[in-house]
Order: sequence, then C-alpha cells, then structure tokens
Amino acid sequence: MSVEQANGVILTAEQLALLAAIQDRLIPAQDGMPSAGAVGCAATLDGFLRDRPPLRRQLIAALGAVEAAAAARSAEAAEDTAATTHVAFLTLDAAARDATLRDVESAHPEHFALLLRQTYTAYYTHSTVLAALGWQPPQPDGFATPPPFDEALLANVKQRGKVWRDA
Repeated sequence: MSVEQANGVILTAEQLALLAAIQDRLIPAQDGMPSAGAVGCAATLDGFLRDRPPLRRQLIAALGAVEAAAAARSAEAAEDTAATTHVAFLTLDAAARDATLRDVESAHPEHFALLLRQTYTAYYTHSTVLAALGWQPPQPDGFATPPPFDEALLANVKQRGKVWRDA
C-alpha cells in the first residue's frame, strides 16, 4: 500500500488506525450491526475534516489525549516503565481500551465528547448502517418513496406518434 493510499485526506495512516480503533470501542459490532471502525467511519470523518480547520485541531488533540492516556495506562501496568515510553492505544486489549477511553472521558471531557459526537454522526449517516437499520431516505413532508416508474404506462402515448411540430 502506498503512502497516498495509507494516509487520509487530513489524518496520517497511524491517526486513521487509532481513530478506527477508538470508534470500534465507542460503537462495537453487536446484534448484526457493524462496528463504527469496520464501516469506515474514520475515513468519513477524515474527509469531513478537509473543510473544517478548527475541528482538525480539536480532533488531533483528542487523538493525542487518547494516546497519552494509553501510554500512561501501559506504563502503570508494566513492571519496567523505562521500556514503555510510548505504547499506543492499538496495543491494548479491549478492556484496557475501554478503561483508557473512560480515563479520557474523565480527564478531557471535551475531547471525548468530540470523538463520540463525530463517531455517531459518521456512523448513523453511513449507507451500510442505514441499510442495516432498514431505513430509507425521507421524502418531503414524510411521504413514502414512490415505486419505480413503469414504462408500460407510456404505451398509449408512444402509439400516437409525434403530435407536435418542430420549431
């Protein structure tokens, strides 16, 4: 995979992987529904960041807060803290990832709220999730989606032929 393919529009490959792992813990797969990371919510959010510089800084700061909390948690669990100067969230097991996110929620509620809000937005607007929920896009005034057009309805009109004059 080339660097261009691995990196996102705004986020690096490492940041995308971290974001997807966080999203998988925020919205895990269950009851036939895919996880947020599995449907590509990280890439969706990365594209959303293109036109929103203030949100970019906030999201990158939130990812940094998660990485710092993961490193702290790993250092506490390790006997030799010198060997664990930087341990990524990705190396933690599911329970430790959840505990790390709870730590971030307590210490940095604004970062956690941003990650949660943006993950929910990306997830619940994704076509795969909407299809799994059985949801169809709404029509104006709440009307049902009309059935596909039946070409047979035009048979009589087509039989008449041309009834106008070219201008």
